[in-house]
Amino acid sequence: MKIPTLPSQPVIPTLPVRIIFFLQYKLRNGKMVSGFTIMEITIAASIFLMVMVAVLVMFRSSTNSFNTGTWRISTQKNTQLFLSRLRENLEKANYATTIRPEGISSQTLDLFINQRWNNTSADCNMDKIAIFASIVKPYRAANPLLNTSEVRGKWSGVSLTTSNRTLTLVRTGNRSLLLMPTAFIFPAGGFDEDGSDINFTVSLSDVESLSINQILFADGKKGIEVAVQLGRRVGDQPPQALLSEKILAKLIAADFSVKTFSP
Repeated sequence: MKIPTLPSQPVIPTLPVRIIFFLQYKLRNGKMVSGFTIMEITIAASIFLMVMVAVLVMFRSSTNSFNTGTWRISTQKNTQLFLSRLRENLEKANYATTIRPEGISSQTLDLFINQRWNNTSADCNMDKIAIFASIVKPYRAANPLLNTSEVRGKWSGVSLTTSNRTLTLVRTGNRSLLLMPTAFIFPAGGFDEDGSDINFTVSLSDVESLSINQILFADGKKGIEVAVQLGRRVGDQPPQALLSEKILAKLIAADFSVKTFSP
């Protein structure tokens, strides 16, 4: 077989042409021969495999970093919105107030905190009630002197529940749709379930832990601090990224009744 040779003057082959030529044609026993040996093919394949593995590792690492960054941005925003709504409703928690011509009276409606998270941190894997509170519009009795008619009081409940690393916040006037502590007592007298458009349900996933801390402000009022830690998991692996957020809700009255209950 005729072996091609590099052209002589005046053409000077470029470097890639030289490399390809010497990869294909090698000097063996004083003669130029073409082709590759098994050893050469094995070494080349090994080098190619190592390069591809390195590229794959780099690609996987960059993809994971991108996904983690995207998760962190979206999760932080969702967490802040969720906790903001929780704070707003906790700060609306109040008693059942009755307004009559002869005076004003109130029925105590406790704010309940599950002992599992009271002043401590725990996971959110089980189906539990974490917080329960009541928001009540007052009952106004008829007043002949002012020529006003009766206005029934309206009750709605707010519950924060946990299940499978997910927090769910619900507000509704329909007791059948709420998980409530057994110690809760619906206000007596002129109060009904609130059927107005106040219902909502929002959820927050990827929650690793929850803590609910009771705070006392300088003015004597009580506060509820809710802190969450979220984690990005892939399969059953430990969290690849963690994110923490918290809010502090100030209760309406200094003597607001806060009670704990068993899980």
